[in-house]
Amino acid sequence: MEKNEEIKKMIETKNIICKQKLYKLLFGLFILLLIFQSPLESVVSYASYIDEAAGLIGGIFLLFNLRSLNEKFKNRFMFLASLFFPMFFIVGIISTLAFNYQPFKYWVIDAYTNVKFFLIVFGFYAAKSEFTYDETGSVIVPIAKISTVVLFVLLIIDYFFNIWYVEIRRFGRAYKLIYFHPTYLAGAVTFLLAIFALYYRRRVIPYILLDFVLLFATQRAKAFGGIVVFIILWAIIKVFHSKLKVWELLVAGVILVIVGWHRIAPFFIQLRGYAARSLILETGIQIMKDYFPIGTGFGTFSSHVAAEHYSPVYILYGLIDSAQLSLVEGRSAYYFDDMFWPIIMGQTGIIGTVLYVLMLGALLIITWNLYKKEANMYFSAMFIWGYLMISSTTEPTFNNSVSIPLAVLLGLIYGFSEMKGGSDNV
Repeated sequence: MEKNEEIKKMIETKNIICKQKLYKLLFGLFILLLIFQSPLESVVSYASYIDEAAGLIGGIFLLFNLRSLNEKFKNRFMFLASLFFPMFFIVGIISTLAFNYQPFKYWVIDAYTNVKFFLIVFGFYAAKSEFTYDETGSVIVPIAKISTVVLFVLLIIDYFFNIWYVEIRRFGRAYKLIYFHPTYLAGAVTFLLAIFALYYRRRVIPYILLDFVLLFATQRAKAFGGIVVFIILWAIIKVFHSKLKVWELLVAGVILVIVGWHRIAPFFIQLRGYAARSLILETGIQIMKDYFPIGTGFGTFSSHVAAEHYSPVYILYGLIDSAQLSLVEGRSAYYFDDMFWPIIMGQTGIIGTVLYVLMLGALLIITWNLYKKEANMYFSAMFIWGYLMISSTTEPTFNNSVSIPLAVLLGLIYGFSEMKGGSDNV
């Protein structure tokens, strides 16, 4: 009888180990798909839905944890953020139904795109009991190392043999390697850097330096800004063992403006009122005034859907007369959805914009307080938010596939911090 019990326990233990290995394998595959989504899209068209699937996974995690939200969201700032989130969504739905500028089949896609990032953050946070810091690190750190080496080798090959198309920028050739655009390469490398920050040890420094080279090779202002943010955070947190102070944050902001000034000035100063980014921003502010207080609704302004299915709002505000924003068959949506904040201002108005800022503010407060829990978590989360805020000035950051891996990591970090250190009610 005892022997049978021992055999039964051995089988159960073996099954548990097998399940853990399977979960690690699936999670590792998920991370790889996020890193290389852009290259995979050129091979398999369905790969373009990887980020959408990630949003659904986050939504499922959130749904399965609804019954225990009081326990899961014991951090009051996380609770506030999760409260502002549906309120923002409801405002968007109300304005969409009120003005009915786009058909349901279009605006519902845009609505999902607007909330996908936060579904992932809240979903992976709510599923925190399923992930541990050490086990997750044993999966994603080796993947980050291998991915960094592979991308760097591809960069060397491309440097000598010019395999992939490059454009000439301020400091020379801008590389995209196997990615659709240098921005997508920069986003993937930023994710790798965020992983190395989260599991920072001296032995990952060589990989960090390789990632710096890869970021610089993209010749994107946001990439240069990402390098600056990482170095500043590394110096303060890992060298001086201190928390970022407000004055240091202001100094960092000034440095970033200086670094990116050559990209800011042409669009918002010299070509104000003519450049697409300038027109989109000014029109977004005007819509926020004209359609006070709820905006024009999902899929109507500055988003990819609004461009693909040319929004009537563009015609109402005369943007059809702009050379870069006119209605031309086959025109790329590049100029239409080249910024983030006009999407929120135009589509959800002053109420939606305020709710969105409050939601981000609550998450940033949680990030700010992570230093009390674990320095590496603070390092990684601050770096992620720094990069997201920089890139939001020149691309639809929270709505595109580039930000999705960062959303996954943010959700995991917030979950790790509570599993390690309890609630953060400060």
